[in-house]
Amino acid sequence: MPNGLIDDQGNSIIAIIVEDPATGTEESVPVSADPKLQSKTVTPTRAGQTVSPDSNYDGLSSVTLQGIPNEYVIPSGTLAINQNGIRNVGQYAQVNVNVGSSKPAEGESSKQAQAYHSITIGTKNTWDDWHLVPTSRPTFAMPNVKTNYVEIPGGDGVLDLSTVLTGRPTYGNRQGSFEFLVMNDYGYWADRYSEIANYLHGKTFKAVLDDDPEFFYEGRFSLNEWRSEEQWSKIVIDYNVGPYKQYLKSAGDRWLWDPFDFENGVINNYRNLIVNGTLNVTYVGDVYETSPIITCSKIDTDTAFSMSVTFNSKTYKLTAGTNVLDTVTFAAGNNELTFTGTGRINIENTGGRL
Repeated sequence: MPNGLIDDQGNSIIAIIVEDPATGTEESVPVSADPKLQSKTVTPTRAGQTVSPDSNYDGLSSVTLQGIPNEYVIPSGTLAINQNGIRNVGQYAQVNVNVGSSKPAEGESSKQAQAYHSITIGTKNTWDDWHLVPTSRPTFAMPNVKTNYVEIPGGDGVLDLSTVLTGRPTYGNRQGSFEFLVMNDYGYWADRYSEIANYLHGKTFKAVLDDDPEFFYEGRFSLNEWRSEEQWSKIVIDYNVGPYKQYLKSAGDRWLWDPFDFENGVINNYRNLIVNGTLNVTYVGDVYETSPIITCSKIDTDTAFSMSVTFNSKTYKLTAGTNVLDTVTFAAGNNELTFTGTGRINIENTGGRL
């Protein structure tokens, strides 16, 4: 064999030539012709490691690297949980949980409790007053479209007369129900059952969703059923309300609820307008509109008031105070008004939308 040598015991060996990096000289290093090799299995660790054969082996025949154990996974990032269920959170450094089953602090206002998706029915808030937590985000169901189809004798298809009278689609009421969890640690369930039933069953209210605080729905509410369980009870409230949600604040209906914020609402677009000569205003109408309400006043105590408004080529005289234009209905989209005179005006947005 190449570079064959005999060791002290007379065994055959193989020699390899290696260069000493320090001196640059070459030397012959014997290697066993039949080395004893070891197969090793290694578990990863956080720190680096050198894999070497045990002392009674000449070298390694193979190295098996096992999978990374769960305890060595370094969590990172944040997971937001806003619905009940099962989540794998092992890889996250932290988890933010915000679901309806959590309870706000006592006395927290409905505005502060928006994360809990409460509803204000009349003057009662489902969380503040009754400690009800919805099983899903509350929404009022969409209304059915009223249709009128007439068969054509001897002809194909039908005549669609659904919009002949109004020129637009018309709708039935919104009907549905809300299901709530009742926290049992806030009092005996039977007492609250009677309290809620006495307040709303079969009665008509205006209702506002905390998730949509600029609008109200109006109609009849009733208590459907109550199911008592060990940890909590469930209550179902039915509703039958009008098809449109309407802007909450109007001149003819002053609400005394503090939790609602109108800074981003359409109702602020037509307030405190100064007219000193001629002022053109584009009023953006919604799907559902009632007669506009225009409130007028003097600019200041020293300036006389005089005001009129022209809409669709017809002019209406306005007086100081509240003016309800019963014969005017704004259409969906842009409605052009021209104010003439001297004074300050507010145009109340009394319309609504689906």
